[in-house]
Amino acid sequence: MKKLHFFVVLLVGITTYSQQIADTIEQKKLKEIHIISERYSKSTQEIKPISQKEIEFQKSQNTADLLANTGTISVQKSQQGGGSPVLRGFEANKILLLVDGIRMNNLIYRAGHLQNIITVDENSLEQIDVLFGPASTVFGSDALGGVINMRTKNPMFLPQTNNKMFSGNSMSRYNSANKGLTQYFDINFAGKRWSSLSSFSYNSYGDLRMGGNPNGKNGSFGERPQYVETLNNVDYLVQNDKPLIQKFSGYKQYNAMQKIIFQQDEYTQHSLNLQYSTSSAVPRYDRLTDPQGSGLKYAVWNYGPQKRFLSAYKFSKKKVLFNSDMNLGVSYQNIEESRISRKFNDNKIKSQVEKVNVFAFNTDFRRKLGKGNFLYGAEFFYDDLNSTATSTNRITGIATPTDTRYPNGINHTLRADIFATYNERINETTYYNLGMRIGYSSLKSTIANNSFFQLPYDVIEQDNFTYSGSAGITKNIKSTKLAFNLASGYRVPNVDDLGKLFESVPGTLIVPNPDIAPEKSVTADLTVIFGQGKRIQFDNTFYYTRLFDAIVTDHFLYNG
Repeated sequence: MKKLHFFVVLLVGITTYSQQIADTIEQKKLKEIHIISERYSKSTQEIKPISQKEIEFQKSQNTADLLANTGTISVQKSQQGGGSPVLRGFEANKILLLVDGIRMNNLIYRAGHLQNIITVDENSLEQIDVLFGPASTVFGSDALGGVINMRTKNPMFLPQTNNKMFSGNSMSRYNSANKGLTQYFDINFAGKRWSSLSSFSYNSYGDLRMGGNPNGKNGSFGERPQYVETLNNVDYLVQNDKPLIQKFSGYKQYNAMQKIIFQQDEYTQHSLNLQYSTSSAVPRYDRLTDPQGSGLKYAVWNYGPQKRFLSAYKFSKKKVLFNSDMNLGVSYQNIEESRISRKFNDNKIKSQVEKVNVFAFNTDFRRKLGKGNFLYGAEFFYDDLNSTATSTNRITGIATPTDTRYPNGINHTLRADIFATYNERINETTYYNLGMRIGYSSLKSTIANNSFFQLPYDVIEQDNFTYSGSAGITKNIKSTKLAFNLASGYRVPNVDDLGKLFESVPGTLIVPNPDIAPEKSVTADLTVIFGQGKRIQFDNTFYYTRLFDAIVTDHFLYNG
C-alpha cells in the first residue's frame, strides 16, 4: 500500500512538473510576441515585418516573388527561377540574407544578381523581417544595404495546439500563367517537453505566358519569336508560333524541413533545425534569348540543380553568466551551384560546378544592465570552396578540364567577430541604443592550374581588421514615431571579388585582383511615422549613404 501511495505521489509530481514546463513555454511564447511588437516601436532602424498572415495571403510562387508582392522592396528577375532583392540601391552580396538567424551569404555570393533566396521555402515561413540600412554592428559583413531575416515555423507544444498531439496544414496552388503547381504540407507533433515539425513542398513551373499588352515603345520586349530545338545532335532554329510563351523558362523545386525542440526544463531548451532544397536545371532565360546574327547565340544555358542543405543545433539557457540569458548555436551548410552552357551547333558542353561548405559557431548573452538591455556575443565562420569545370563533347562523350569560374586550388575564408549592443529607455516614450563590432577576417585562394589565363600570380591572400558602430534614438508620441539612426557597415571581399575568372559579356574578361579592400558605408537616416499601429499609417524615411572603397569592375592593361 505504501508503494502504491509513493507511485501516485510520484505520478502527480511528474504531471505537475510537466504542466509547469508547458506553462513556461506558453508564457515564453506570449512574452516573445510582446517583445516583437514592442521592438518595432523602439527600434531606431527602419524595419518592415512581413507576418505569416501576409505570407499566406500572398500565395506567391517563391520567396523572391513574396518579397516583391508585398511592396516592401524591389526584386530583380532574369528568369522564373530567380529573384535578387534590392535594399536602398544595394543588392546581391551587399545585402545579408539570414534564415532562422543563420547567414546564407558565403564566399561566392557575387555582385551580380543572385537567386539563392528562392531556396528558402516561402510556405514554411513564419515571418520575415526586412532591415533597411547598414546592420553590420549586429550581423557582421555584407549588411551594407540591409538584412532580410527569414524565420521558419517552429514546432508547437501541447498548450499551443489545444492539447492536440498531431496537427498539420496542407496547401495546393495552381497558376494558369505558367501552369504552375505547388503542393505543400506540414505535420506537427506536440508533447509537453518534446515537439517536432516536418514540412515538404513540391513546385513545378511550366513555360511562362507573358502579358499581351504592348510594353511602351518596345512592345515586343520579352517575347520569344524563336528558339532552338535539337535533333540527332543538330541544332535547329524554330520560329515560335506563340511568341508570348517564353519557351524553356520552366523548372521544378523541392523543399523539406525538419525541426525538433526539447524543453529540458523551464530554463533550458535544445533545438535541431534541418533544411534541404534542390531544383531541376533552371534555364537562364535572358541568355537563351541572346541574339547572334540572325539567330540565337546559345542552344543551352542552364543553372544546374541548385542545392542547399542546412543543419543547425541551438542551445538556450536562462540565468547563466552574470544572470544572462544565453544562446549558443552551431551550424553546417552545404551549397552546390553549377552553370551548364552550349553555343548554337557547338558540340562542346561547358559545365562549371561550385561546391561550398560553411561552418559556423555563435553565442550571445542578453541581460538587464541598469535601466536597459545589454546584448553581447561572438561569432566564428569558416567557408571553403571547390571549383571545377569540364568541357564535354556531346558526340564522343569525352570530357576535358577547362577554365573554372573561381581559382581551381584552395579557396577558404575565416572570420571571427565580437559585438555588443545596449538599448535603454530614457523615459516612457524615448529610447536610445548604442552598438559596436570588431573582427578579423582572412582569405586564401590558390590557382592550381594557371595554364588557361597565365596570370602573374597563383596565390591570393588577405587579412583584414573589421569594425562597425551604430547609435540611434527614437521618440514615440501617441501614434507618431520619430527615429534617428547613424550606422556604419562593411563587406569583406570574398572569393568572388578577389578570384573570379569569367567572360561577363563578349570581349570583356573579369580577372582576379588581390588588392581589393573591404567596402565600407556610413548612413544617417530619419524615420517619421504617423498613425503607427492604426489601420492607415504614413511611413517616411529619409536617408543619406556614403560608400567608401566600393568594389567595382574597371579597365586594366595586361602585357600591354
